[in-house]
Amino acid sequence: MRKAACIISLVIAATLLARGSARAQGIIRPIVHPSETTGLTMPVFIWQDMYATDDAKKGIRHRLTIRDRGRTDAAPVVLVMNPEMYYRQYYAFRLPTALAEGRYEYTIERMSRASSLTTRHYHYARYPIQREFELSAEKTELDELPPGYLIPWLHTDRNNRLQNGYNSLFFAGGAVMSFGIGLLFYSVIDLGAVSTIIYVLAFTSSATGITASAYYGCRYISTKRKLARIMDLGKNASLKGGVLDDTVMSEIEFRY
Repeated sequence: MRKAACIISLVIAATLLARGSARAQGIIRPIVHPSETTGLTMPVFIWQDMYATDDAKKGIRHRLTIRDRGRTDAAPVVLVMNPEMYYRQYYAFRLPTALAEGRYEYTIERMSRASSLTTRHYHYARYPIQREFELSAEKTELDELPPGYLIPWLHTDRNNRLQNGYNSLFFAGGAVMSFGIGLLFYSVIDLGAVSTIIYVLAFTSSATGITASAYYGCRYISTKRKLARIMDLGKNASLKGGVLDDTVMSEIEFRY
């Protein structure tokens, strides 16, 4: 009996830790772009700042520093900028000078006069923001989107992955483990009535997990269609890039 309780406790702990890890990733990883690959020689830099609504009144500016990782002796590109704000908490700035192909790292600082501030910009994530990206010869689909469309795409894609994709995998994994526990107590471990109760609960939990996994899987696929729609609209937008119209924006869930 003690051994069976230990097995169940370990399974529950493992599933809770997996879900907690996914939630933690959503908290500590704000949207910052580019962070992988871009084909734009003058890339658009986007970052999320939840506390930036009064920055313009306070005279806050930002400093962007870009370093070429392949040429450590090259002088970095340093720009003090006034980025545009989108959706009340996203900054966007297009680099005015072209970069060569290669691997870059960049830092975004929040400045008050000549001082670099270490204030928060997303939950407990603080300035300065540091990321890396690779500039390649071929453009990606995201490179075709102006900021007004790229930001909702990045936001929706991240939330879809965290809220729907990870949840679907979590419940699918829980369903498999519950089924395994139920099968174990049904066919191997004989504790009389206790085994009967455990495998009935485990099989019921497995069925519930499969249903939940299917639900989140359907939501994941549905949101993928919204992402495709944003992509299609963005490709036909002007280079300056307006904000999505109310009809499309009503389908995008901005949650924090």
